[in-house]
Amino acid sequence: MKTYKTVNDYLQNYKIGDRIVLGGRGAMNGLKVLRNKYDTYKVVDGTTIKELKFTAYRGRRTLSTKYYDQELAVLTVTEFNNLKA
Repeated sequence: MKTYKTVNDYLQNYKIGDRIVLGGRGAMNGLKVLRNKYDTYKVVDGTTIKELKFTAYRGRRTLSTKYYDQELAVLTVTEFNNLKA
């Protein structure tokens, strides 16, 4: 798992198809409580400036720039496959 301090840091190196986990901005750290595939997202589009589009394990979303200050981790294929469905 490769960790980035902010989403902006990740946007410099993002790849379509990456499986990511968002760290969150509150009391819980999403990187430490990763339990199943529903906690992950798949990157489907993005730019290096303003927009990151991804698909939740079930569903589609975009991430507003006001949430770019949170930590983000990229999972390897093996790490993702080892998660419960």
